[in-house]
Amino acid sequence: MQTETVQQRVGVVLGWLLGAIIATGVGLGAVLLLSQGLTSGESTPLSREAVSSALADATANPSAQTPTLGSSASPTAPPEPTSSRPPSTRTPTAAPVTRSVSSRGGSAIARCSGTAAYLVSWTPAQGWEVEDHLRGPADSVLVIFDGDDDVVDDLTVTITVTCQAGAPVAAIVTSDD
Repeated sequence: MQTETVQQRVGVVLGWLLGAIIATGVGLGAVLLLSQGLTSGESTPLSREAVSSALADATANPSAQTPTLGSSASPTAPPEPTSSRPPSTRTPTAAPVTRSVSSRGGSAIARCSGTAAYLVSWTPAQGWEVEDHLRGPADSVLVIFDGDDDVVDDLTVTITVTCQAGAPVAAIVTSDD
């Protein structure tokens, strides 16, 4: 009777080991198949010039076909236009400029895109809270920090941001309430 119990235990252990080996093999096979599809060398990164050229062409001709990830388009030549419209005469806009502004009441991050100002984020300093804000985009954006009566003698700090030459310019005003 004891021999049967030992044989049963050995059979259970061997069955468990066989199941674990099969499950591991199936898992590794699935990972191998998935990784071949994800990491195959079929796509080629575009050069900076190719990206700039494709973006310029897409801006000038929105109906043109642009290369996408995994496409077989040449990375060095822009796609051929599919429309007979003449290229746009728009001048390219400057990239947005972002700046951080700090004050006694807190800090703000502002971005300018041309003449439009936008508050990306703002954080009050310890003992201060945000009383009001105008996020934008607008000609002028602002955040008002109000000091806690117990900590900062009830002061107000206003950060106003406008755009000059495409860059954020801040004005900071501190006043008593």
